[in-house]
Amino acid sequence: ATVIGLENGDVIRSVDNGMHFAAVLQAGAAPSMRFADAERGTLLAGSPGERQLYRTSDGGATWRAVPPPA
Repeated sequence: ATVIGLENGDVIRSVDNGMHFAAVLQAGAAPSMRFADAERGTLLAGSPGERQLYRTSDGGATWRAVPPPA
């Protein structure tokens, strides 16, 4: 799969080598992604002071918000 974070905060994913993309998350401004391998990754997005961390374990098909430490 190909996963791309757009400047407007949309995260899009393609499973057919970029022929078609589908939105998988609206994360907030300026998303930054890192993948440890083909399945596991993290995404940090949002305006300064309101950044949110997300995690995926299925190649970017779904993303879960990671709560801040207590």
